[in-house]
Parts: sequence; C-alpha cells; structure tokens
Amino acid sequence: MPGGCVFDDFNSQEEQPSILALEDEDYRIGVFEEMFAPHTVVATDFVPEFLKLAERGSWRLILMDHDLSTEADAITGVDASIYLADPEGAAFAASSHTPIVVHSLNLPAAGEMLKCLWTWEGPLIRVPFHRLPEYGSWLMSLIG
Repeated sequence: MPGGCVFDDFNSQEEQPSILALEDEDYRIGVFEEMFAPHTVVATDFVPEFLKLAERGSWRLILMDHDLSTEADAITGVDASIYLADPEGAAFAASSHTPIVVHSLNLPAAGEMLKCLWTWEGPLIRVPFHRLPEYGSWLMSLIG
C-alpha cells in the first residue's frame, strides 16, 4: 500500500494491526504479510503517516526501510528515525518498547538510522531485507 494506508479500517477488535512497516515496495510488503501471518501488516511509504501510526502504539514490531523515493531531497527512514528517537515525542512514548528491524539494503543509511535510534528502549536490529527469512522464527517468537 505505498503512498498510504487506511488505519481506520482496522477499528474492529478482531483484527487489530500488529506490525507497522515503513516501506515503498509492494513486493516487500507482500513478503512481510506472508512471513508474519497471521499478524496484520500496515505499511506506508509516507513518513508523516508512519509517524502518526507509531504514535498510536500497540505495535508488536516496526519494520523500517530508508530509501522511500528516487528523489534526491525525499524524506527518508533517517527522518523517521530522528522523530521516533525523540524521548519527548508522542511516537517514542507510545512505541519505544516495540522491537524495530531496520531492513534497508542501503548500508550507510541503515547505519545512520541505527545511530539516530540510540535512545530506543525496545530491541533494535539491522537485518537486510534479503536476510529477513533467516530471522523469521526468531522474529515471530519476539512478537508472539
């Protein structure tokens, strides 16, 4: 669902979203949905929406990519990380206990994201997207 998602579609008690993904590639979102089934994945490539969703809390896992656009001055996963890591911010207050996986294949940018998230209180790991299946069992046990 790059470009946006409709979080309000998940207001029913029987299907609460449990995995939040900052991602722009449909095929990756499909991999997340398959890998983490039966958990519901909510994905967006729009950083302001991602941050608003993070502020709602109750996520079991947050997945983050860096490169969300081919535009040179585009908002990135680093921008999202800076906001998430602000201990005074609403997203930090709501989600700081949630495990984060930075799955970007952009190694320098992924490293920068991890640096920005130094205040995060939950587990924080970098796993390149293509290696995520190797960590699938561990991630499922982490999120329950």
